[in-house]
Amino acid sequence: MLFISPGYTTSDPDAIKNMMAGDRPQRPKISGPMGDLKSAYHGFTFGKGDEAVAAIGATVDSVTGEGDWQDQYDAHLARERADLDQYREERPIRSAVAEIAGSIPTALVAGGPATRGPMLVRMARGAGTGTALGVDYGFSSGEGGFGERVQNAAVPAAVGGVLGAGAPVVGQAVGAARNRYLLNKAAERAQSTPAAYTQVARALDADDALGPAASRRLADPDSMLADVGPAASGLVDLAVQTSGPAGGTARRAVEARVSRAGGRITQAMDDTLGRPGESSSRALVPYGDRTNPLTSLYNRAYAQPIDYTTDGARSIMDMVENRVPASAIKAAKDLMRTEGNMSKQMFAEIADDGTVTITRLPDVRELDYLTRGLQQVAKEADGKGAMGGTTPVGRAYGNLATEIRDTLKELVPEWGQAVGEARKLIGAKKARDLGRNDLFKPNMYREDLAPMLARMSPEEKAKVAEGVRMRIDETLANVKRTAADSDVQRKEAIKALKDMSSRATEDKLAMVVGRDKAARMAREIDGAAQAFELESRVATGSQTFTRKEGKAALDSLTNDGVVNAFRSGQPVNTGQRLVQALLGRTQADKQRINDETMSAVVAALMRRGPQARLTAQQMLDMTQRVDPGTQRASMLAEALTRRLAATAGSTTQPLR
Repeated sequence: MLFISPGYTTSDPDAIKNMMAGDRPQRPKISGPMGDLKSAYHGFTFGKGDEAVAAIGATVDSVTGEGDWQDQYDAHLARERADLDQYREERPIRSAVAEIAGSIPTALVAGGPATRGPMLVRMARGAGTGTALGVDYGFSSGEGGFGERVQNAAVPAAVGGVLGAGAPVVGQAVGAARNRYLLNKAAERAQSTPAAYTQVARALDADDALGPAASRRLADPDSMLADVGPAASGLVDLAVQTSGPAGGTARRAVEARVSRAGGRITQAMDDTLGRPGESSSRALVPYGDRTNPLTSLYNRAYAQPIDYTTDGARSIMDMVENRVPASAIKAAKDLMRTEGNMSKQMFAEIADDGTVTITRLPDVRELDYLTRGLQQVAKEADGKGAMGGTTPVGRAYGNLATEIRDTLKELVPEWGQAVGEARKLIGAKKARDLGRNDLFKPNMYREDLAPMLARMSPEEKAKVAEGVRMRIDETLANVKRTAADSDVQRKEAIKALKDMSSRATEDKLAMVVGRDKAARMAREIDGAAQAFELESRVATGSQTFTRKEGKAALDSLTNDGVVNAFRSGQPVNTGQRLVQALLGRTQADKQRINDETMSAVVAALMRRGPQARLTAQQMLDMTQRVDPGTQRASMLAEALTRRLAATAGSTTQPLR
């Protein structure tokens, strides 16, 4: 029979007999590398390596006909344990290190999940798990019968229980150390401090700073990281409420941004809507000019005589005598009287019963006002007809006014010229009012606006754009005026500005100036609104800080410091404040730390454009890696400590 074992081979019957009996024959000692390998394998199998090697050797021997499997198994097992004992005796430290190192892969795979809950509960569970693992390792490593194996498991069980209780503490410490390391590196890369980095990263995570909504808010080149959402802007608010230096930095940065936004939106209006007073209809309606450029034209027309011997003049008189109602003549008289253009004696008199008597031929002025009176009577019928239209009578009065006007234009060309210019003036005014008021109303639908614009001349469209500019200018002025008003008024003014960048308003403005120009105006308005929103938060926070800082300054005169506590007869507080002063945690120290942290927070949140997006990417990327990674590291360290506790306990004693 041939006895084979790693490092030893013999066919001597006496040697085999002695080996079977458990006697250790004289044989070469195992080398350092082989001892390391055996020890590591013993740890890898968690105390079952010698039995695994013995089982393999016995199986090979029985297959080759070398003897009974059980006898061979006992011989192989005795040889393996003799080698391990020898190596432990000769090199106790090296063998222990090798065995513990070998157990690490097993601990990584089979360490089990870390428990959760309060630390005391986790420590109790760790002690129980460590004890159980120690018993398992010690029992598997022991020799002899059940009693001897139990005795061999005592030390590993005790060591495993003690170290297992400390495993949660180790795991938490490892996780915290990893977290601190990564946090410091991340804060350094983001050019911030760890405390500020943590606060900003949490705010960005709450605002989903890498989501589509936040990305749109950061699309403006002048946008700030604080614009991503309410959590980030609220953090700026907290900074200016709790720190004077941070508040000052934020206020200056936001004020500079508001100033830039104002300049950009003004330039955008110049480029897309035209400069004030530079529309092509300026000669007709000067921007902001109250003078009436038609006065001289109408005065010249009114001075022209009417030749009533012509067919056209006789046609006008026939219409006046037979078709013009008394209400229109009365309206003309009232209008002339109101405007101070009353003739010395009106061409017609109206009796109490409504009868009209023509006393003389009307002049150009009287016929002009007569047509206006007819139009006024016709306008009163608007909306009273079927489906919201005019009435038949109103339509007839309107047609009659047009008929008289057309005939009078032929008789007096000067009057036709004045009317044409007036129509341009009225059209320009209506176009400007459309841009200033109606275009921004929700009930001005795009389907209704399109045909209105299609009927306008280029000059009138320019006046629509001019009206839009006037409305934006006025809204911006309202936002600036509300800076010192209540928060509600400020929010209402900013909302009015934001509404101007809505999709519907942009579409309507595109009908006036084109899609590209409308899109640019919408972007600039939206950017200005964001700037004003942040300015509003900073202004409110600064007012709060000023009040709190004033009160704190007064309180510190009588309450802060060791001397004040001693003079106030407060021995406990005196001792506390002395310790605070020695350890650098007085109220002044705390405020300084707060100022440094909040200043770093503001510095991060005030970053603009591409730098803001890069900061958000860096912070959230690191946050997503730190928290799960830290949890995994903590769980792994806890499980590894419990597992190694049992191995370490077993290596403190020889196999027996």
